[in-house]
Amino acid sequence: MRILINAPDTECARVAMSFAQDFIAKRKDEDGDVWGYQTPGFSGHVKLTKAGSFSASCHREPINISEAA
Repeated sequence: MRILINAPDTECARVAMSFAQDFIAKRKDEDGDVWGYQTPGFSGHVKLTKAGSFSASCHREPINISEAA
């Protein structure tokens, strides 16, 4: 099983891997199936490719300055 992770840093890559593990555990066997994920501070998606591998990405959510203060 091959998982391609697309993330800007190590922490985001760990979150993307977590998304991929959840997707693999719960997915249906359909090519092109895509699931979106959102956790506090991160969002991303996981896709099952036609070649049978998985593609997971993670992006940091923008920080609201008024909430951060």
